[in-house]
Amino acid sequence: MPCSFFSSSFRGRGVCAAVLGLALSAAACGSVESHETTGGSGGSGTGGAGGAACVNIAPPSTALPPHVTVSGGQAQAAIDALAAIFAAQSPAVEVSPTYGILQLNIENVWAPDATPGFSGAVVVDVGGGTTVEATASPEQAEGLFDALLTAGAKNCDDPAHGEFLRLVAMTVETDAVTMEFDDLSNDTALPAPDLSVKGDVAKGVLDAFATAGIVDCDPSRKTQLVCNKLETAPACGYSTVELDEVNGEYLLHACTPSAVDGGPALTDAASAALWNALLAAAKSAGVQPLTGTIDEATVLNASFFRWDGETLGCRFVADHVELPPGP
Repeated sequence: MPCSFFSSSFRGRGVCAAVLGLALSAAACGSVESHETTGGSGGSGTGGAGGAACVNIAPPSTALPPHVTVSGGQAQAAIDALAAIFAAQSPAVEVSPTYGILQLNIENVWAPDATPGFSGAVVVDVGGGTTVEATASPEQAEGLFDALLTAGAKNCDDPAHGEFLRLVAMTVETDAVTMEFDDLSNDTALPAPDLSVKGDVAKGVLDAFATAGIVDCDPSRKTQLVCNKLETAPACGYSTVELDEVNGEYLLHACTPSAVDGGPALTDAASAALWNALLAAAKSAGVQPLTGTIDEATVLNASFFRWDGETLGCRFVADHVELPPGP
């Protein structure tokens, strides 16, 4: 399964963190599959909040994952399947007539390196700020899976690994026989930034994009940067991940691995500009690397950039790694 989905223990993984092997190889090399870009500030395109003009980096996306509302018999089957799972716990999970489910995951695995068959887990809000994780037997998981598909959920169908459901923000009203939820099985909203900067620091990143000829304005794809400074000078590379169009908006694919296109090779000057700008942004935002200090970082990984004219944000990971000793 892709790392952007969830693990077999049903813990959300979120977006993939820095892949250090990629930083050691692809970032310092040329393109995998080249595509044309238009350099310089003032890159064309619109998108994100309010349709603001894109200048090298697109405005924030407002796209939300699919939301499903269902009632009547289709809802009742899923409500009954949930009730059976809650009753089978020890002790039984007691819920009010209206209750919330933070996350519901079901998987039917057929990958050769995993335990085959159905399994499932439900994180339910039982009130008073308390949540309980209820696990389903294979039979219960399969029954709930079928009921939720009938209710409108759309499973991730991964031919190599299995079929999967991941639902969040679910509200169940047993008396009214209704339920609603966000379906993240196939697509999710773009991740929120964990690095945000303004002013001259943000302008430095925009200028570095212009120097490198990177225009991250196409709403159907997002740029991912990987830089390393394992030798004297930094070396950077980038790729673009394709997004899914869902109801006229673009979301991050969360089922099978997304298509990724490699960008053209970057010049030494472009790599230096990107490294310096990203490092300055990390320092300004107080980023803590995975190991070492930010001044000791030798790998920088940044993705899902957004720029609203005032604040620049992205997902960011820094780390300190060293080249393995020679023979």
